[in-house]
Amino acid sequence: MTNGGPSHASELLATYMYKLAIYNQQPGYASAVALALGLFSIIVISGFTLLRKKGWDV
Repeated sequence: MTNGGPSHASELLATYMYKLAIYNQQPGYASAVALALGLFSIIVISGFTLLRKKGWDV
């Protein structure tokens, strides 16, 4: 709705990646953003999985 807000303050990594690949024609930079997003997701999911295995109710 806000198209990233003022100065892209509320833009998500996924929409930023899409804009880089499609509108700005920078597929290499967009794939680097996708890799960073994937690694961040793996780290967060692994952390929650470890907490669940230790018996914490997250």
